[in-house]
Amino acid sequence: MAVLSGRNFVLAAAVAGLFAAMPASADVNTDANALFVGAVQAWTAAAAIPADDPAGAAERAELLETVNRNLDQIIDDLAGSDLAVRLITGETLGPITLHGARDALAQTNAAASGLECAAAPSPACLVQEALPDLAMIDDRMSLILAMTGLFRPMIMSDDIDGALALMAEYPNIMSSEVYQSSIAQAHARLGQDDVARALINQPELEFGGQMIMAGIAKGQAEAGRFTDAAATAAQITDPLQRLIALAAARQFTEALAQLDLIPIDQEPTAINQLAVAMARAGQIGPATALVSEVSIGAFRRQMIAEISLAQARVGQIDEAIGTAQSLEFPDAIELLLALWYASPDPRIVVDLQARFDSTPPDARGRRLILVAMSIVSSDPAYAAEAEAILNASPDERTRQQLQSFDATFQVAAGRYAQASALAIALPHADPGAAMIRIDAIGYIAQAMAADPRMNTLANP
Repeated sequence: MAVLSGRNFVLAAAVAGLFAAMPASADVNTDANALFVGAVQAWTAAAAIPADDPAGAAERAELLETVNRNLDQIIDDLAGSDLAVRLITGETLGPITLHGARDALAQTNAAASGLECAAAPSPACLVQEALPDLAMIDDRMSLILAMTGLFRPMIMSDDIDGALALMAEYPNIMSSEVYQSSIAQAHARLGQDDVARALINQPELEFGGQMIMAGIAKGQAEAGRFTDAAATAAQITDPLQRLIALAAARQFTEALAQLDLIPIDQEPTAINQLAVAMARAGQIGPATALVSEVSIGAFRRQMIAEISLAQARVGQIDEAIGTAQSLEFPDAIELLLALWYASPDPRIVVDLQARFDSTPPDARGRRLILVAMSIVSSDPAYAAEAEAILNASPDERTRQQLQSFDATFQVAAGRYAQASALAIALPHADPGAAMIRIDAIGYIAQAMAADPRMNTLANP
């Protein structure tokens, strides 16, 4: 991989040395030499621009394009020159190799794209930023999790073509009805019910198209077509998928009755789906009553979060804070930040401050509370102490994980630009690092796709 050095090259001496052994009689060599001098000059100028300087990114890319254009012209138009032969065979000429020039331009363009996405993030650019990291993942289960994390924001933002392209790239992993159901959901959300229903006719679907039908019902409900969603739910025979469709259609009485038909191993999933749908529909009491029926941590966290946010939406801030307090650290902190984004009430800041004041200086989570306080407070001391703890972390992986948590907290508070800048800057040179980066970027993209405000530069 090419690295542009910042040192200046003495062009006259370097080029004179390169060309000393070349025949002097051929005009083709003279023309090639002139192009190569221009390439070295552009390369040196590009090296003087810091790679992480957003203001100089465009100029750096333009200079490296000049380098590559000159080298291409030497090879294509002056193929008989000595320089063309030496370039095409991979010889290093002064500071340049043909491969190095190509690689430097690709890196610069990728970095510029990342800087642009961090400054003005969107689900689409975030997913594109993370997709190349999939090639780093060498474990099948990790790859499934990583791909799903990028597939979801594609579907949520109606990028059906992108989702299909990802499925086509990994057919052995993403051919299941689970992913087909999400495609159907997006089509139905866009009013393309016929296209969505056509997916049911595919051979060898694990659930016989029942999950796809539930996806259609969810898409119809997301478009506000609850009557259509209820009609679709009525056509589903699988108990779990029927309940999911009924919950999406807000047919809660029928969905509750359907619970008695659910196999015991599917009950947690069914209750979670129903409680979340109820909370989002403002049915806070019934949703709360279901929480005690589930012991699986991930489901309980999601249910509690949705109930707390529902309480905040109707102005029940004290109740929302109380619900958030039932979560463990750091989930409670993340939820409090989400409440603050939904309704920046000073009582939320007071609760966070109390947690900060009661945290011992050496507590494991002190830094996360510092990050949270830096978001809701104008006091720069919180951010400064959080940065000092980060810099004192013993190894790069620990720092990466801490920065990933930072991004998660920024997302909860609706600060998508800040979160994107943190996530995009995460290292990704090995499978473990790539997985952390994909997870962080995918999480941000999903949150943005789900946020009706799409507040990409929220709360500076």
